[in-house]
Amino acid sequence: ALMHVGAPPQIVSKWAEVLAPFADDSTTEQTQLFLERLGKGVGGGLAEAAQQEPAYGQLIGSVYRLDALASQAGVGRDNCAKAAGLGADTLRILDAGWRRAHGVTSSQGGAAPTSGQASNSTLEIVSEAFTALSAVVLPFTAPGWLVEVCCDERNKEKFDATHNVVVDALKAEGLNALPGGRPLSRGDYHDLTRVVRRSVRSHGSGDVTKGLLALKAAGVQSDALKDLAALLGLDGTQDCTGAQMLMTELDSLPTEAGLDVEVYYNSLVLGVNGGAAHRAVFQWYDKKSTGIIDHRTFTLVLSDLGLLEGKTEVESAAYTKASFSAADTHGMGHLTCEPFCAYYATLTTSRARQQLRACMGLAAEDELRTTFTAFASFGSRAELLDMDSGRWAKLARECGLVTGGLVVCDID
Repeated sequence: ALMHVGAPPQIVSKWAEVLAPFADDSTTEQTQLFLERLGKGVGGGLAEAAQQEPAYGQLIGSVYRLDALASQAGVGRDNCAKAAGLGADTLRILDAGWRRAHGVTSSQGGAAPTSGQASNSTLEIVSEAFTALSAVVLPFTAPGWLVEVCCDERNKEKFDATHNVVVDALKAEGLNALPGGRPLSRGDYHDLTRVVRRSVRSHGSGDVTKGLLALKAAGVQSDALKDLAALLGLDGTQDCTGAQMLMTELDSLPTEAGLDVEVYYNSLVLGVNGGAAHRAVFQWYDKKSTGIIDHRTFTLVLSDLGLLEGKTEVESAAYTKASFSAADTHGMGHLTCEPFCAYYATLTTSRARQQLRACMGLAAEDELRTTFTAFASFGSRAELLDMDSGRWAKLARECGLVTGGLVVCDID
């Protein structure tokens, strides 16, 4: 009864009522609109399949979520729509396949070329692929998308590869052609990141971070910002132009904290880097073993790394506040070990100090500072913080560095 070929509105409503619980508990009306977009007569096979095979219901839910996310995309809309389109085509094929397997002719015209009911293993593979596609689409629907677009150079690859998982899984069961005979196409998505990176870097002498800063400084009325907004497909709204939307993203970047945007993306967004050496740094500063580092201790970390040197008190406070906000991604007001380590890995300004700590332990930094001060102040009653060339040569000689391969002229 569910696979009524004529599909009058009341029948489509019944299909929607059956499928709504699988579509993130959407309303019957919302699910009916979704089915109507799939085409006339599509839905009866899916409704019956979902009632009899849970794997069908799971797949329908994953496609519905992807479709909802894609409709919210602010940028990369063509790619997001293409992914959602693959989901819609998959449901059309599965609906026709179920009808064919159970002896009901498709109402869409032409013989249904699909072989029939899909196996549970195929349905699970395809459902997981659509869940993965939702994860690829998600960053384009929320604030912070500019970092993703500029830094995720694997974005096209992820779209293409996940798309092809769906196509290959359906093809293996002879379910890779739509009613009417058109085959599913393989993934070939637009490489938005490559295009945007090229544009941004052209404003920053080849550097993404410098390019973003230059665009921000140019202002919302600049041709450069308007051109990039057009490249991103930011049409704007009645209350906000595309350039203004882009400027909002630029204002939210962690550049005030001195972060390289690509380092920020890799460390804080993707969560790479860190490791045991950085956990040791966290434990070193967490003197009372509370498991957290507060704003005051975080200021000490920045000071020890030399990141506050040359800054006024006001500048130091502003820099520390911006840095702490960038590190405290969850807005907790303090840092636990994981976010601290992720942020510490982004502090590229003092790599030598990080390497020293990692290779020789945390006490080595204090010992090195003591040694430096002793040589810098040699022969003086005052404690000097700058070392002249004569004292530098003395240090080199006493460390045994002056050999046949390194002479005094080299030291100078």
